[in-house]
Formats: sequence, C-alpha cells, structure tokens
Amino acid sequence: MVLDFGEEGAPRPPSIFPHSEETDTGQGRERIGQATVLMSLDGSGDTDNLVDALALLPDDGGSIFIKEGIYEQVDQITITKSNVTIQGVGFGTILKLKDTGDGTTDRVLLASSKTNIVIKSIQIDINGSGQTGLNPVKGGIFLFNCKNCIIQEVLVDDGLDDAGITLFSSASTTGENIITNCIIKNGTFNTGIQSTETGAIITDNQIENVGDAGIHFNFAGKIQITGNIIQECGGVGIFLHSGGVECIVANNNCNNNDSSGISSRVDRVILEGNICNDNGGTGIILSAAADRNIVTSNIALGNTTAQFTDNGTNTVSANNIIT
Repeated sequence: MVLDFGEEGAPRPPSIFPHSEETDTGQGRERIGQATVLMSLDGSGDTDNLVDALALLPDDGGSIFIKEGIYEQVDQITITKSNVTIQGVGFGTILKLKDTGDGTTDRVLLASSKTNIVIKSIQIDINGSGQTGLNPVKGGIFLFNCKNCIIQEVLVDDGLDDAGITLFSSASTTGENIITNCIIKNGTFNTGIQSTETGAIITDNQIENVGDAGIHFNFAGKIQITGNIIQECGGVGIFLHSGGVECIVANNNCNNNDSSGISSRVDRVILEGNICNDNGGTGIILSAAADRNIVTSNIALGNTTAQFTDNGTNTVSANNIIT
C-alpha cells in the first residue's frame, strides 16, 4: 500500500485535533499540541479571556496557551482547579489589570489550596499608576496554601502597595513552590517577592525599583534564595524576618538598595557568595535573634552604615571581603 501525502505545498486536510495545528503566536508559527485551550485576540482561539479559558478546562486541569497581545480590562482571576498551566509567548503576552475605581485588594492571578499550577512566559501589568480608587492594593500573583507550583519567566510591572508575587501559607506549611527567571520592577510594590511558606525555591530572578524589600520571607524555613539580582529597592534587598530556620542564601547580587543588602533574623542560615555593595544601610547584617548563621565568601563594599554587622550568636564567618 502506498500512502498519498499529496503534492508538495498542497493544503493539508483539516486535523481532528485542532490545537495540534501550527498557529501564529506572534513570534512565528508554532505547534500548540499540548494546549487544552487556546486564547487569542484575533479570533483563532477558543476564547479571548482567561476567565472563560479556565472554565473550559476539564475538572482535572489542563493547559492554556495565550497568544501574543494586550489583554486589557482584566479583573482578579481565580484559578479554581489544580494541574493548570497558563503559558504565553513571553512578555508579548500581557495581562493588564483594569482600573477598579475603588480601594479593594486585587491580584491579577489568585489560587488557593491548589497543586501543580504553572504560570509561564507572560507579562502582568498591574496598572498601579492607572488606579483611581481610594487606597487600592493591587498585586501580581498570589498563591495561598498551594503546593508544587512553578512561576517562571513572568514579568510583573507597575504594582501598587502589594507584592509582585506572594507565596502565602496559613501555618508555614511546606509548599515546595518555585519562582524562577522572573522580573519584578517599578511601581509602589511593598515587596518584590514575599512568602510565609516553608520549602520555597527563589532563583535567578531580577527585582528592581520596588517600594520596599526585594525578597521578604517571614515564618518560612528551609528556603533557597539563589542567583537573584536585587537593586534600587526602597528597603532591604533580602530580608529573612523571623521564625524560619535552615535557609540558603547564596550567589545573590543585592546592590544600591535604600536599606541593607541582606538582613537575617533567623537561625541556621548559610549566607555564601553574595555581593552586597553600595546599599544605604549595612551590606550584611545579622540581628540579635540570629543564631548559628554561616557567613562565608561574600563581598560587601561601599555600604553607608557598615559592611558586615554581626549581632547574632554562634556565627561562623570566613573569607568575606569587607574592606
């Protein structure tokens, strides 16, 4: 038997799997074979808004691919199912929060008590500068009591009195969530990334020009904060506030922040290979509450108050460059 595939260049017969066809994503034609739902502004998808796209997913989850475009007038969107992937083409896929005209607290994406959520390759415009209500609070992504989630290659911009990305746990439980290769910048964010969750991994992110701390962890242990660039923030670059133990803070650049580069108030922390230069406070500071911290191979130079201040107990310090 000979299979006739037709002449070269001839139209192919329609596929019974429409999302396995190539589609123009704005960055060339790509196969969207794994997308359960296709979202677009040009009429080629299943819907043009994320609320409907989430509703189209089966109860056990699925994948939403969002084509390039500015999706305006976005209200707070709640992810109500586990095992959901939301993926764009990169920063050309923009979810823009609408002006609510009130003083409510809204996040662009919100999930509560869900597992295996992936948010990837999109831009979130919180539109903080466009809000007209009285004392509004507007944030980017808020995961509450979620586990095994990944936030990757997301740009969060123009926040207003809330965090760009929040991992929140009501009882400091282990979430094992990952935030990686994200950019959070501009606006009056009170924090770039904040968490009360144990077991989080925060790696290779860039945070700049936010209103307060770049990364702020509270009551969170066994976290890994590595390879991040945090600069020109209104508070501390990395702030380990209280309650956590056995954290790793390594190979971060915390420079030109208004307060200190890194501040630790927790026990059994490894601070290694960080660069904390030209901050408005101290390069690296351990409070009296910090016990058994290991501070090694860091560089702290040009900071206004001091380069390294150890007010903790049982600190091991070695091979730091502070003069």
